Amino acid sequence: MQGVKKSLVLKRVLIGLIVIAGPLVGCEKNPGSGSSPTQAGVQSGPKAEPPPIAAPLGAGTHPGLGGEMTQHPASRVMEQINLYKERLEANPKDLEALIALGNANFDIQRFDKARELYLRALEINPMNITVRTDLASSYRNLGEAELALKELNQVLSIDSKHETALYNLGVLLLNDKDDPKGAVETWEKLIATRPDLAYAPELKKKIEELNRPQADHPAPTKSKN
Repeated sequence: MQGVKKSLVLKRVLIGLIVIAGPLVGCEKNPGSGSSPTQAGVQSGPKAEPPPIAAPLGAGTHPGLGGEMTQHPASRVMEQINLYKERLEANPKDLEALIALGNANFDIQRFDKARELYLRALEINPMNITVRTDLASSYRNLGEAELALKELNQVLSIDSKHETALYNLGVLLLNDKDDPKGAVETWEKLIATRPDLAYAPELKKKIEELNRPQADHPAPTKSKN
């Protein structure tokens, strides 16, 4: 199954989505990362649509900037971004501004800047697992899989049932660590803890595929010279 996901795909005025075809090549962004800092560490509500097995390696799905910015025209979005920039200049430890600008930078695929802002936010509130999950996604998009794994494991040490962290950990184990067994175990734990997930049937199919003996997988067709 292939398509677009980051957990939900929202039409955003600000961004274009990167779609990467292939089996589980990307991580989903935490859908709750647009939440305010007062909601730190709280998993967001259920998804509106299931994430396909082929995931993009890019754009976020959080509302962004602390609110439903997708409801506003581009001029309103930029107005809000500038407002948060001014707040951050006035107070470099403005947690809401750091998170909002981190989300905005992630959405336009400036993952290095998003990483910097998320790290600053975590210096203020290291228990914000929403931001830490998004930091892991930033690392993954920057090609730093080991750091992404470290952050995901830290999230799961705080909340062992964190949906986005479990899903993304499976993605990284399968694709970056060449560990299909670990990916299967991780996704099985996710389904066991969240059997109501809309995308559970698709994930089960992927698990079954990975559990089949290697001989059951069709060999790639070789082109004739």
